[in-house]
Amino acid sequence: MKKIKIVVIQLLLMACVIQVRPQYNTDLPSPTPHDTTLPAGSLIIAMDNTYQGTGGKFNLKAYGLVVHLLNRRFHMYWVIKAGKLKDSADFKVMAEKAYPTPVSTTTEKVFKAGPFVIFPDDTLGIAKKIDSFNKTVSTDVLVYRTKAEATVDIRYDMIGMIPKVAIMDDGGNAQIHEKYMQNASIPVNNYSVLNTAVLLYENCYTLATEPHNDGTKKTYPISQIADSIKQFVQTKGGNFLAECHAIETYENDVKGHFQTGGDAAPYMDAHTNIKIDNNFNFVNADLSYLQMEGDYNPNHGGFTQTYFRFPGITADHSFYPVIVGSTAATDSVFSASVSKHQTGKGGLVFFLGNHNFDGTKLEDINGQRLYFNAMLTPAAYPTCPGFEPLAVNILTFNARRIAGDRVQLSWTTVAEVNSIEYVIQRSTDGINFTEISRVPASGGINTGGINTYNAYDQAPEKGVTNYYRFYEVASDGTKVFSKTLAINMSGKGGVLNIYPVPASGKVTIELTDNNFGHAVIEVYNMAGKKVAGAAVADGINYTMDIQQLLNGYYMVKVILNDGSVLQGKLLIAR
Repeated sequence: MKKIKIVVIQLLLMACVIQVRPQYNTDLPSPTPHDTTLPAGSLIIAMDNTYQGTGGKFNLKAYGLVVHLLNRRFHMYWVIKAGKLKDSADFKVMAEKAYPTPVSTTTEKVFKAGPFVIFPDDTLGIAKKIDSFNKTVSTDVLVYRTKAEATVDIRYDMIGMIPKVAIMDDGGNAQIHEKYMQNASIPVNNYSVLNTAVLLYENCYTLATEPHNDGTKKTYPISQIADSIKQFVQTKGGNFLAECHAIETYENDVKGHFQTGGDAAPYMDAHTNIKIDNNFNFVNADLSYLQMEGDYNPNHGGFTQTYFRFPGITADHSFYPVIVGSTAATDSVFSASVSKHQTGKGGLVFFLGNHNFDGTKLEDINGQRLYFNAMLTPAAYPTCPGFEPLAVNILTFNARRIAGDRVQLSWTTVAEVNSIEYVIQRSTDGINFTEISRVPASGGINTGGINTYNAYDQAPEKGVTNYYRFYEVASDGTKVFSKTLAINMSGKGGVLNIYPVPASGKVTIELTDNNFGHAVIEVYNMAGKKVAGAAVADGINYTMDIQQLLNGYYMVKVILNDGSVLQGKLLIAR
């Protein structure tokens, strides 16, 4: 019992770390690298023109697949190499095409433009979801499988991130952004058209966007709309994107100046449209907004193509340029830029010049990519009731085999909203699940505290792999599923437990029911190279320092003195 309490405390502390871990450095220039080992067998949703394109043109449906999988709680990561230049590599790895039609030829592939990756343990059941999505689109999205490990720089852990976009129609041009969504096959449940942004901050969106708005549609005063947007960004951690004339309309209002500082409007000239199409730079190409490959036209067309600050007006809110003129006369003329209004997730304001990118040229596709990159950049997680499809934020879910051939299931949640109970299910094939128990939710409506749960399978199926998942039931009948975990119930001797999951600075390697005395512990990376080890006497309950190891998956081998070997998986994530 004491040991179980220790594990629960460790999980609780880990969840606290996850909840308060700083995220804002990932949104600003000079992001800190987060190198992680990507194991063989991982899936890659390519986001470059070579491995996700036809005739050198990127397939926008890749964004639709990413959102489709996020909606279904698949755990993925956004890989963006810190310090890279535009069109340079994020990583390279031996890989083969896995979907829609497998091609077994393995070659070293260079992935660019911010690919999304899914670790092997998180791919259970994903084949049907990828195939079902590809059946609905005109151009299949290509997904690759790694055949060797690689080191990748994870910019965002997308767990719990389900985009919900408010397309604002204050300017009467919502159809521009609606068309972007349709072009990428973004599920219709992930965006709504709102007649106005007034009281936007009371709703549960991750991003609000406004296409061309010249301020003449006077349903509400522009100041009232701008103030609502600012509350959404600054007090709720939502993100906002203004395109074309909306830049000038909102920036120059007294309640605006989202990217400028000063005491009096106007702040920004957004209609002079200085030509920079032959002389411009892509800067801060290692940040999420600029994940695209190839051509872009900063003077594509429309009322606002480029913009600059009026004399005496300064940049504010951690402003940084993305597309900017490259000559001495135009080095303060922008076609795309970002500002950040708060620390932590979200609070970002994206500006995008030009009126409409609904064309077939690469420059049109890349204009839309800027929009979708803003959509997928994580915002502060909305916790108000009615936000679908998330009703609870599942921080952790772990399963471990314990003495007596039982399985212990542990999970933590944060910000429960109208939660009633959790239903635990088991399967022997990973497809057909049956209910084995129910656990009441701790608090129903919870204002942000972390809740820790435990459940036990007293009689798992012996000699085979048992699969476990659970789903949360909300008061409105909504069900939210966890990921699926696998526990092998075959084998003899002791039961090997490795915790916490994930581990960071130290990991405990524990062998229960052990009558074999001393043992040797060896840790291997996914390429089969031994990276750590220890000899342990008189049973096993050993804590190993792993600070020297990179993030990623590792194999732990425990060699007993009778020659038998027990194996388990170690996940390191900081």
